[in-house]
Amino acid sequence: SEVIGLLLLGPACAGANRLDEARDAFTTVIARCTKTGDRLHLCSALGNRMLYWLAVQKTEESEDDLKRALTIARELGLPAPERFGAHNLAEVQLWGGRAAEAMPLAQRGLRLAANTGHIAPVEILLLARIHVVLGQPEAAKQVFVQYPLDQDALTDLDATHMQVLRAAMDDRADDATWAPILAAASPAPELIEHHYVYAQQLRRHGSPAQADAVAARARAHLPSAQIWSWWLT
Repeated sequence: SEVIGLLLLGPACAGANRLDEARDAFTTVIARCTKTGDRLHLCSALGNRMLYWLAVQKTEESEDDLKRALTIARELGLPAPERFGAHNLAEVQLWGGRAAEAMPLAQRGLRLAANTGHIAPVEILLLARIHVVLGQPEAAKQVFVQYPLDQDALTDLDATHMQVLRAAMDDRADDATWAPILAAASPAPELIEHHYVYAQQLRRHGSPAQADAVAARARAHLPSAQIWSWWLT
């Protein structure tokens, strides 16, 4: 159907940086689903439009859509959309400086994933990342006790997140550990996250000048990830 085609077109265009086409596809499908009362596909469209909003650096709009999608998923009793919506909203809130708010969402997403018998590595890693950003390395360690991670299933980005987590959980604040991590080809939001964790480690180790220098390096990536402006401006 046309609705299914638009649901596929929006994310594809966002991923290909054809942002005007992505915007139009999402706007059209959301309007049609709203008009016809098709809440199932409306939930999907709202959840996926975050790809467009993040590409154009509209964080509030991304959160609003994800919250609407979560509400619909819960009202319709749809665990899969709720699972993925909770995960995505938690990550957006983590990057936006609201890790404490992100925590229950990531936990909820993991519980829903556990109910299916298959938990994706990104879901385990996200909860540990939130604990580390909140300065809770011991709690991060417990995440991996409760949810063992399949190292062979990690993507390159997952593996870099794992390096960051290991460095934080081992309380490392030396350049030899962190330089290769920060040199990895990570997307801008994740790369700034990694700089943030390193800077926090340096502050805990009594090296504020070095932490400021790390923040200054991270600032070079801010134009591509304005969601981190709460830290870097």
